[in-house]
Amino acid sequence: ARKLGPGLLSIGGAGVFDGIFLIGIISALN
Repeated sequence: ARKLGPGLLSIGGAGVFDGIFLIGIISALN
């Protein structure tokens, strides 16, 4: 996942994968 805005990621079709990736990081931090 590249460090881009959510809008660009969604348009690129990588929004779902980045979402799961971010959820994993948030879960690890919490």
